[in-house]
Amino acid sequence: MRVALLGCVGVSLTQFRGRLIDAMVARGHEVIGCAADHDPRVVAELGARGARFRQVPLDRTGLNPLRDVGSVLGLRRIFDELRPDMLLAYTMKPMVYGALAARLARVGRIFTMVEGMGYAFADGSEGRRRFLRAVQQPLYRLAFSLSNATFVLNPDDRDLLRRRRLAPRRHELVLLNGIGIDLAHFAYAPPPVERPSFLLVGRLIKDKGVVAYADAARRVKAEFPKARFALLGSFDSSPGALAPDQVEAWQREGIIDYLGTVHDVRPVIADADVFVLPSTYREGVPRSTLEAMAMGRPIITTDAPGCRETVRHGENGYLVAKHDVEGLAVAMRRFAAAPELALPMGLASRRLVEARFDDREVNDTILETMRL
Repeated sequence: MRVALLGCVGVSLTQFRGRLIDAMVARGHEVIGCAADHDPRVVAELGARGARFRQVPLDRTGLNPLRDVGSVLGLRRIFDELRPDMLLAYTMKPMVYGALAARLARVGRIFTMVEGMGYAFADGSEGRRRFLRAVQQPLYRLAFSLSNATFVLNPDDRDLLRRRRLAPRRHELVLLNGIGIDLAHFAYAPPPVERPSFLLVGRLIKDKGVVAYADAARRVKAEFPKARFALLGSFDSSPGALAPDQVEAWQREGIIDYLGTVHDVRPVIADADVFVLPSTYREGVPRSTLEAMAMGRPIITTDAPGCRETVRHGENGYLVAKHDVEGLAVAMRRFAAAPELALPMGLASRRLVEARFDDREVNDTILETMRL
């Protein structure tokens, strides 16, 4: 079988789909990774995995209808040329325009994957959020009507798709435990427990809880001045993106240690005691949280879709209410006052990720559904 994987960003093919591609190639299938950007490192890594890369016309965030029509037509031409037997498309625009183009190109089987419902379906009634929700709902219906089955990463998203009637009643929604994690690559590493050290990894947008993290850090540092609050992630153009001067102000204040971006996050996780993600975003299951769990870090996160899947409250971390800065600070203070808690709770995180989020099991479900 010739399988096309379609995403917006090339690095997602290797970082998040790499082991799935390995499994497909090992079963004798030809794999073509498709994305909007051309990253030589991605091309090289796909080649090393036995797959190949094809750049496609796709705008991740734009709302220009003419450009989007051009994307569909361009994708159709590429699918006509590549002649894949099936397509797996993930995230919003690849799902919609990829499924439509694949149907026009008479691709045999089409599968979509919802990796969280994102900004449009998160809490809030801002005009832009309402507008995007109104635009995206019919597009979801179109994508699902054109695909054979859809993978979802958490029960809340599955229930939302049914409740809002975005997926046809008979459309198969396959529930995965997130996208899974390579447990060998993200091996257990005991937390340093030298001084209270917290870490947030994510795009620098408000819905990821970055502002709440900084506000809570300010309160905790007033009582525990040696506590460290690290922040790793890239600046973004999405709605609610933080400006660089805001992060610089936190650094000058001495509450946040901004680490920029890295190619390999493991040394950064190894240097922290506790992982924090106070997200209000409609996550799938946050990959960054799974990475920290696999390396044996307790988790503080919100009782929100996707996030709540990663914590058994009081066992491997703490769930806090969305937008509750003081509740977040209370959870942080527990570790600041007793850093040794990171050891047993971190081991509980490792056990949980081994039991529920092994990417081999996730990939087996995907391959079985796709009949590969």
